[in-house]
Amino acid sequence: LVDDGRMGRLHLGIADTLWHRDAAYFSVPWRATWADQCGGVQVSQAVHLIDALLWYLGKPLSVFAHSTSFRGLTECEETSSALVRFESGAIGQITSTVTAFGPEKSRLEIYGTELSAVSSGPVYEATAEAFAIGAEDTDRALAIEHELEERVPKGFRMLHRGQVDDFLAAIQEVRTPLVGIPECREALQVTTAIYKSS
Repeated sequence: LVDDGRMGRLHLGIADTLWHRDAAYFSVPWRATWADQCGGVQVSQAVHLIDALLWYLGKPLSVFAHSTSFRGLTECEETSSALVRFESGAIGQITSTVTAFGPEKSRLEIYGTELSAVSSGPVYEATAEAFAIGAEDTDRALAIEHELEERVPKGFRMLHRGQVDDFLAAIQEVRTPLVGIPECREALQVTTAIYKSS
């Protein structure tokens, strides 16, 4: 829908990673340390939805963030909130924590001037299921959801399956994979910018 221009002009994206990790999780010596993991919630849990947000909204220009550790279980941040300004003019919001009690949530929301798309997958596979489509005309939104059910192979909704399949095919076909070093670097640069800003 984005590639076809059917979303309209993308203007807002939200990436929420609201999880809980207890003291036993952080008792593993390398977790949430600067020396071994190079950070906390941003690099260990939230980076996947940050990557997806960038895939939809494009090149980031600036980042403003606040991060902190409330429970004192980690050397690095447990909670973070960031705003990202994109080259297109769109704004991204990234909210991440490992201190959320109750049902854990992972959600990616993309808003365009014509359509919106909100992930509906389970907590650790937010993008594994088809996105809920919103439009001013609800019949149009339902028709697009039905179209997407037909277009997107269900097997590739499994976490990482499509990416791993493409990587292996790229090796066999001696070509560059769809997701390469530049794409990985972009997500890590935003993560680094969150750390620098906060």
